[in-house]
Amino acid sequence: MVAGVALITALGGAAGCSTSLDEARLAWADGEGKLDNADTKYREAMNDPDLGDLAREELRDIYLELGDAADEEGKAIRAEEYYRKALELDPQSEEAYAGLAAALQDLMRYDEALAVATEGWETIKCRNCHRQMAVLLIQRGDAHMQQSRWAEAEADYANALEILPDAAIWLAVVRARYAQKDLEGSAKALKETTDLVVQNDLENRRQYLELRRAVVLLALEQGNVPLADELLDLTPVGVPPEEQIGLAMEVAMEFNEQGEPDQALARLMAIVDAAAAGKLPLTPEQLDLLRDRVATIYATRAKMRLADGDTAGADADIKEALGMRPGEASLLLQEVLLIAGKGELDAAREKLGAVPNSAKGYNEVTAILAALQALEYVESGKLEAAKTELDLAKRSAKELPEVHIATAAYLAKTEPSLYKKEAAALRRSGLVSYPGGTPVRAAEALSELEWSRQQLEGLGSGYAYRAPGIEAQLDALQTKIKAFYPFAVKFFGEPKSTLVFANQGGSELTIELAGRSWKKKTTVAPGDKSTVTLDNPGFFEMTYGDESATFVAEPYTEVTITL
Repeated sequence: MVAGVALITALGGAAGCSTSLDEARLAWADGEGKLDNADTKYREAMNDPDLGDLAREELRDIYLELGDAADEEGKAIRAEEYYRKALELDPQSEEAYAGLAAALQDLMRYDEALAVATEGWETIKCRNCHRQMAVLLIQRGDAHMQQSRWAEAEADYANALEILPDAAIWLAVVRARYAQKDLEGSAKALKETTDLVVQNDLENRRQYLELRRAVVLLALEQGNVPLADELLDLTPVGVPPEEQIGLAMEVAMEFNEQGEPDQALARLMAIVDAAAAGKLPLTPEQLDLLRDRVATIYATRAKMRLADGDTAGADADIKEALGMRPGEASLLLQEVLLIAGKGELDAAREKLGAVPNSAKGYNEVTAILAALQALEYVESGKLEAAKTELDLAKRSAKELPEVHIATAAYLAKTEPSLYKKEAAALRRSGLVSYPGGTPVRAAEALSELEWSRQQLEGLGSGYAYRAPGIEAQLDALQTKIKAFYPFAVKFFGEPKSTLVFANQGGSELTIELAGRSWKKKTTVAPGDKSTVTLDNPGFFEMTYGDESATFVAEPYTEVTITL
C-alpha cells in the first residue's frame, strides 16, 4: 500500500532528481490531494519504462484503500467503482476481485457478484473468491426457494456444496428436494448430512430433525415404508433415543390415519415393550401420551372391525382402549355405538346415560341412536314413533348422515298430500308405479340418501362417530326405492322442485304442465334438456306430444325425467 509518499517525494526533490512518479505521489499526497489529478499523474508515470510497474501498483493500492474505506462506510456504489479501477489496473489482484464481488453482493446484484467471484477463482485461484462463490450460491438458492423455483435452488445449493461441504448447505439441499417431492433425493441428502451435524450445533440439529420428520412422512405418503424406517434410524450425534419417541409415535399414528391400525399398534407396542424393559427411559408425559395413542388406535381398529361385522374383535379392542384410558368419554361413546351395532339399542341408551352430556360427541351419538331406533320403527310400521325419534335426532345433530338416512326411510313410507282424485289419477296414468298403488315421497327419500352419501364421503372413514353398518343400510334403502322410482334424483337446497326434462326422441317436444293453481310450458329439442322449477311442488298433469301423464313433484329435489 502507499505509505509516506510525501516524505519520499520531499527526499527526491532535495536530491534534484524528481520523476513522473514523484509528481504523481505529490499529487496524491497520502490522500490529501485530488484523486482525478493523482490518477492522471500516475497513468503518465505508468508510461515510464523504469517506474511504470511501480506506478501501476501504487495506483492500484490507492483504489483498493479507497474501496475498503467506502465499504466500511457502507457506500457500496462507490466501493464498486474503486474496486473496478483496481481490477482494471491489476487483473491478478485477489483483493480487487474479492472487494468487487462483496460490493456487488451488498448492492444485491447477486448474479454479477457470483460472476466476478467465479472469474476470480477460475483465472487467478482467488481463495476469498472461492468462499464468496459458496455464499453467493447459497443466497441465490435461498432467493429461488422464496420464489418456489425448487430445481434452480437445488442446483445452486449443490454447486455450493462442491466448494463448502457443510451441514447447513446439505440441509438446504434436503429442503429443495423435499419441496419437489423428490423422496429418494431428499433421503440421500439427509443421510449425507447426518454425520456433519455435530453435538453442539443446536440450530442445524433442530433443522435436521424437522426435515427428517418431513421426509419420513413423505416416504409414508408415497408408500415407501422401508425407507421411512431407515430414515427413522438416522440420528445425529447427541440425540438420545427418548428424543426420537415423538416422531416414532407420529409415524405410528400416520399408519392409523391410513387405515392400518395393526401396523400402528405394532409400532407403538414396540415402544411400550422397550420402556417396560428399561431400554427406553420415558418421562411421565411421554408415557401418558403413549397410552393415549395406543388407546386411540385400539378405538380405530374397533370401529373398523365393527364395520366388517367382527363384533367380538371390536368389543375386545374397546376394552383394551378403556383399560388404557378408563372412563374416557370418547371411548365410552364408541362402546355405546358398539352395543348399538349389535342391535341392542336399549342397552346402548342405558350405557349412554353414564356419559356426561357435555362430552364431545355426546349429541352425535344421541342422534345416531335415535336414528337407528327410527329405522326400526319404520320397518315395523310405527311411523308416529319413528317421527318422534327423528325429531330427537334432528335436535341433537341434524346434519349427520344417519339422521338423513332414517329420514329417507320415513319419507319412503309416508304419503304426499293429495286429493283422492289426484291419487286415483296417479294410479291410472302416473309416471311412477308405486308399490300397492299408494304414492309415497320417494323422490324426497332419494334426495336425502344422495345428500347422506355425500356427507359420508366428506366425513371420511376416520370420522369418530358412525353407526355400524350404516353404509349398507343406505345402499339397501336406495336399491329398494329405485326398484319402483325410475328417475335420477339429486338433492336441491330449497323447498322447491326442479324438473329436468330430457328429450331422447327424434323431434322437438312441447311439454305442458298443469298443477292445482299453476301452469307451465317448455319446449325441448331432440337430444336436449329443459329445466322447469316449481315454487309450489305437488301433483300435476302433463302432456307431451300425443301422450299424457301425472306426476308428483316433491320439495328439495331435482328430478330428471327422460321422455
